Amino acid sequence: MSIKQRIYPPQNWNDFEELCLKLWGILWQIPNAIDFNSTNSQGQNGVDIYGIPNGESRYFGIQCKNFKPFTKSGKFNKLTLQNIKNEIKKAESFTPELKHFIIATTLDKDKEIEAAVREINLERIENNKFSVQICFWNYISGKLHDIPNLLNWYQNNQNFVGRKKVSVSFNKKTPQILNHYPTYNKVFKHYRLETQADVENERLRVEGIKNSYELSYKGSCFNLVERFFNFFNRNKKTSKWLLGSTILINGVDVNSEEYRQSQYPKRVIPNGLQFSLNSFVDDLCTLYFRIIIENEGTSVIEDYKLRLLFEGEFDKVDTVHPRISEVLSKSYKYDTFFNGKSCLIQPEKNFIIQNDYFISEKIQIIPKMGIKSQIKIGWEFICRDYHDKGELFINVLPKYESLREDYLVLNENECKIEEVIKYKTYEYLPQLNY
Repeated sequence: MSIKQRIYPPQNWNDFEELCLKLWGILWQIPNAIDFNSTNSQGQNGVDIYGIPNGESRYFGIQCKNFKPFTKSGKFNKLTLQNIKNEIKKAESFTPELKHFIIATTLDKDKEIEAAVREINLERIENNKFSVQICFWNYISGKLHDIPNLLNWYQNNQNFVGRKKVSVSFNKKTPQILNHYPTYNKVFKHYRLETQADVENERLRVEGIKNSYELSYKGSCFNLVERFFNFFNRNKKTSKWLLGSTILINGVDVNSEEYRQSQYPKRVIPNGLQFSLNSFVDDLCTLYFRIIIENEGTSVIEDYKLRLLFEGEFDKVDTVHPRISEVLSKSYKYDTFFNGKSCLIQPEKNFIIQNDYFISEKIQIIPKMGIKSQIKIGWEFICRDYHDKGELFINVLPKYESLREDYLVLNENECKIEEVIKYKTYEYLPQLNY
């Protein structure tokens, strides 16, 4: 997957107008027949750039709106609906009358404004007035990627080099994409009819377990089997009463045929007890990573924070908890905070000098079991006078180890082979000597 490099908008209005002139000159196929309107002192009638696109017979106009990312109060800058209406009203006085009017801006896409402009556009077309279009920086930068010569001109022009620039990545080798290979068990469950040999093997297995524990713990305080039988031998009346009583589990007599049949399908366990150690699940299926914020600009970045939003198929995302010793000694500094699928990274020492970087706390993510998917991490970087956004990706590519499990059933119509995906666990089957 190819990730497009983030292109930053110019910092001043005249550079933005020059970029728009060159871009729409190419898009309209009139690189030498498109021009700027009069200077601001002479009045522009809401139009900065005009031209007749190839194949058209009337003028198209462009109004260029260069905005800083933030207002003086620190809020995100925004193009309002009233701004749009004011620009359209001014463009109506342009002569000769326009056929189409474009408002180009350095701000990022705003869906509400786009929807409002579409409504205005339809209304104007119905009344035989010029059509209206808004082009955010997302559209403009996308077109720059499609026109290599213009992109090279833009990036090599020193007027467009911003003082602030950051990169957000996983690491140097895989800056924007991580591949994760969680390991699962693909279990093939074979259900077959129980035979007399199975019954005899089960009896021997249970006796072997009892004998093994009697030998291992004989004479110790943990010999529950021995203590149990000694109790019954010393208390004849009590043992007679207990053994003569009916023991019920969920209302069913444990000595009844109904209870016996309820234990099926029954796993065939060879040669002893079975222990499944599920504590290893996280290490096998969890991806651990950190987020790196690097200052690639020419000035210090101060008072910054990074917002992350995780989208995709996963069960859990969170930071890795610090060791107790670090918490008690107060040496651990929290900088990564999760709230559901969103995350805020905001260090205590809130600045990064030029050519330096910051590394977040370790983050863990557990994908949905057995699903091949892509998890998207949308990021948004905000500091005192700079704003940027982008995306990181985690490709989840599951791996499987095949296992077989045998189960006993009592009816022939229950015989089948079933495939199940499980978390990978380790089973310990101790050999019992009997």
